[in-house]
Amino acid sequence: MRLLELRHPVTLPTTAAHAFLEPLIERAKAGVLAVSKTPAEGILRVDDELHLTPLEPLAEDPKVTKLRAALDRRVGEAQLPELILAVDAEVRFSWIMLGREPRSSKELLMVYAGILAHGTALSAA
Repeated sequence: MRLLELRHPVTLPTTAAHAFLEPLIERAKAGVLAVSKTPAEGILRVDDELHLTPLEPLAEDPKVTKLRAALDRRVGEAQLPELILAVDAEVRFSWIMLGREPRSSKELLMVYAGILAHGTALSAA
């Protein structure tokens, strides 16, 4: 029986590893320093949970307000089920996910439910 030597497929010189890791280490140090200052400033409290003070809302930009109003006028009200059906009719993402044409409306509902559950981080557990 022959023993095989296992190696990582990519070997980097020490200087390349150092150049790769140095910015990551600096970011980690800056993050630790920032977190260490926050309890004294009242921004962060750690007991058995992590508590952060809420951020102050940004001032409303008039351009954003105007754009939002224009989009609301153009799109109007839409119900999520209608929107999902309209997008699926155009893109056929349910076909892509299933790898074939859906066989029933119940199967389509399961695809849509899976997408919504994944998008909202819900699981069967």
